[in-house]
Amino acid sequence: MSKRLSREYIGPLSSATMRAEDLIPKFMAFLDGVAQQCRIVRRVKALQADVDRLKLIHKPGYHQPYYADDDDFQDGMSSAEVAEYILNEDIWSLLDEIAPRHCGFSSHEGDGACYGYWAYCPWCGRQVDAPGSYHEWCEKYREADNG
Repeated sequence: MSKRLSREYIGPLSSATMRAEDLIPKFMAFLDGVAQQCRIVRRVKALQADVDRLKLIHKPGYHQPYYADDDDFQDGMSSAEVAEYILNEDIWSLLDEIAPRHCGFSSHEGDGACYGYWAYCPWCGRQVDAPGSYHEWCEKYREADNG
């Protein structure tokens, strides 16, 4: 079983991009850095092996590499499609699994291209400033229920 990160990890891991080609290496580097403390070394290595098999194209005239969308990588899917799956299903799930208590891994509510660990209200699920705190409306209802 994996271990959760401490609260010091709350905040952004990546911003200003939504490209799988940018997010996958950034998130994998993060996971590699916390693999020991979260007891996920084998899972990170297996994920990295999957990522390493993807076909990344470096084309003259393009300053950013991209995953091939015309190869038959796996079961009729291209490297680009498999990369999206790995990012959104495997990497994302693992990042969320090790999130600090009362937090989750997601994009920031105010910036869809800013990904990281954010605190959530235990009642409504909206992002809040601190783990274990309540959204302002939920706090009013809690006070009314307890009052």
